[in-house]
Amino acid sequence: MVFVIRYLGIDSQPKTKFLAFAELPNGSADTIVSAIEAEFIACKLDQSRLVGFASDGASVMTGVLNGVAEKLRAKAPQMVSTHCLAHRLALAAQGPIRDPGDRMLIQYIVDHFFVTLQQIHSYFDNSSVRTAKLAEFCKKMDISNTKLVQPSFTRWLSHDAVVRSVKLMLPALHAVFKQADNDNDNRNAHGLLRCISEYYFIACLLMFGEILPPFARLSRVFQKDTLDFSIVDAQVNTLSTALDELNQVN
Repeated sequence: MVFVIRYLGIDSQPKTKFLAFAELPNGSADTIVSAIEAEFIACKLDQSRLVGFASDGASVMTGVLNGVAEKLRAKAPQMVSTHCLAHRLALAAQGPIRDPGDRMLIQYIVDHFFVTLQQIHSYFDNSSVRTAKLAEFCKKMDISNTKLVQPSFTRWLSHDAVVRSVKLMLPALHAVFKQADNDNDNRNAHGLLRCISEYYFIACLLMFGEILPPFARLSRVFQKDTLDFSIVDAQVNTLSTALDELNQVN
């Protein structure tokens, strides 16, 4: 587990620094608290002066009775617990497409889309020959970007960069998979060629190409070292307006 600390410097300005990386035997609240308190002792920090604690919002962190935040608050009653805004934004963006019932089909289509993005990256990853072939087709097609971005399922909004790169390189990707399929070079090429040629994949690529950028911009605002909480409402309203405009266009 990674610990990052934020404090006021001698110039009265907030500073954010990496504190420690701890290997934990388990993920219980008691174990996490013990690791945090050990770092306080090692760094000669007064735990009673702790004023804030931010986490990914997992129940072990924010549980009302036995969460990490509550246990830390026992020694620092003034401490305020915060669910990381960037994580909350990712959950909010992910939630609408994972509702049960009527949205099961949408969930399946979207999940399949993102799995395909991962498979595309895996096809070229650690293969200099395939990567060179992709770069060759990109050059022939005057495509400036020749680097695929690796999807991260733990950081949902990182898919913005993935979608942009695949959208730009789609003609070259199609050519690579088609050539490999014709040459019987790799059976995975046949499956990927079929996937990226489907209507649903193209529709998702275009849809997320429009939807993800506003979310990504808001996520970057939330991750700034000097985030001013007074601008959060304004930034969220800006995102809401952008999504309304996209909805009206479509």
